[in-house]
Amino acid sequence: MSNSASRFSCRNGGLWFDDGNGEPQRLSDAFAVAGVARDDSGNPHYILDHNGQHFALPWEDVGERSGWRIMRRYVRRMPTNKRSQERLAEYLQTCDISAQWLLTDTAGWHGNSYILPNGECLGGDARIFFQQPAPRYNDFAAHGTLDDWRRQIGRYLAGNSRLCLLVGAAFAAPLLKLFNIEGGILHLYGKSSGGKSTAQRVALSVWGHGRDAGHSWNATGLALTNAAASRNDGLLSLDEIGEDSRLAVETCAYAIANGRARLQGAKEGGNRPELRFRVLAISSGEMSLPAHFSKNGREMMAGQMVRCPSIPHLLEQHHDFPDFRSFAEHLNHAAITAYGSAGRAFITRITSDYPENVKAAQKAFETVLGELHASHTMTAQHARSARLFAVCAAGLMLASDWNISGIDRESARRGVVQCFADWYENQPREDYEDEQIRRLLEYFMQRHADSPRFAYWDSRHTAPDHAGYCRYSAQELGRFPDDQQEYWIIPPVFEDEIYSGRDIRKVCEILLAIGWLQPGDGRHVKRKRWGHGRFYVVRGACPPESPENDNDPKQGNPHPEN
Repeated sequence: MSNSASRFSCRNGGLWFDDGNGEPQRLSDAFAVAGVARDDSGNPHYILDHNGQHFALPWEDVGERSGWRIMRRYVRRMPTNKRSQERLAEYLQTCDISAQWLLTDTAGWHGNSYILPNGECLGGDARIFFQQPAPRYNDFAAHGTLDDWRRQIGRYLAGNSRLCLLVGAAFAAPLLKLFNIEGGILHLYGKSSGGKSTAQRVALSVWGHGRDAGHSWNATGLALTNAAASRNDGLLSLDEIGEDSRLAVETCAYAIANGRARLQGAKEGGNRPELRFRVLAISSGEMSLPAHFSKNGREMMAGQMVRCPSIPHLLEQHHDFPDFRSFAEHLNHAAITAYGSAGRAFITRITSDYPENVKAAQKAFETVLGELHASHTMTAQHARSARLFAVCAAGLMLASDWNISGIDRESARRGVVQCFADWYENQPREDYEDEQIRRLLEYFMQRHADSPRFAYWDSRHTAPDHAGYCRYSAQELGRFPDDQQEYWIIPPVFEDEIYSGRDIRKVCEILLAIGWLQPGDGRHVKRKRWGHGRFYVVRGACPPESPENDNDPKQGNPHPEN
């Protein structure tokens, strides 16, 4: 200890300074320098300890007004005169700082330690300080015992596949990193008052308060991505998609599932640090995510669909309750009275023997994923969505093996696998992007095929929003049955209105392959009409029927809402 440091001492609840020339002077309430750390940007900080509560003070703020402001948030009695402040700053800069800490503003995994959104550190190294705990600290505290949670909530998962899926998502969220899954959104949709919010509250109760730990879609895009970042490696719950403000769903769904917020510029120039996270989100609403996009005149892209599967909601069993209403009321009450213990038990078990438990998680994941592939014919997009369901099953199966979930391993597996089957039943069997290309033209033709936008073949007058010409093939050309028409669509409408922003060559390949777009002249995709230029020509106002699809009972609805 340096001579300067020896003049300071902590005793009788205070920090004292003794210059050797008289009575020691009390500078402030007692606090200690626990160590030093660098934040995610590399800036050094003191980690200070006042009565067991830690806080971080940047080196650059020592002796500055900003530094005193930080310290007064945690230490009640601080000096106001300049001389005492100078001595306090001297104390900070002469203390031993050999203890190295990790300072982060990101929750989730840090080595073998897991930080909850409230800053609580589970397992591993205790020298971790979380700078940005959730503003409502108690929402992520534990209330009641694990036995209370199993008895009041966990055991009722059996026979209820949607509860299994969402609670599986709660346990699976910390496992995403193990399987290199960026994230995703599992969305339940169905009629109002059907128990969707109840299922979300049950899932939230794994980690915290079943109601208050969640969020609503009724928020700005920035607020939603900040909420996702505060729950890194964890569960994010977003209730009622119909209440979203300013198209928050459209602007944030992909960012949340992909783990990257929108890049923002900094006032001093350049960009702010990119906000990255990895969350498994659960969502609910009266309509599916693609239907919600369509309602607002937007299209859900293939990359969004595979990361954000929409599952029709239902409750299958109300167990020993007289009806589903009383069953839901019980779960809603239990989720706000017995919560937080299951998630803590899950992390404690993982970190108790991390390598072996990671192997167990991987085995469960691979087993379920193999089962899904064996029982369903999948495209590449289906396979990516299947990984989300498989990790949810793995999480719930592990929690069952470790006597945390309240149900047995087989009930856990069967519930999540049933959710995948119900989701798969409503999916197109072709590639998502191919299906979207076909659907875009189909929707356009449904709206405009019989409208003035398509002029008759010999018409000399066209509408202001002219889209092309229609021609009766059977009557005028004598080539095709069923009086099908040919629609000659002008390139600006085809390329800039129907397929704006898409690769037109890819579009033409898909439409030619299904026989809807007719081949052009020679090497051209478009046909030439003398005196009028070239056109894209489609046969009929509806896409050709596929006999294979008609005879396949597994195809389901070819135009699913979700």
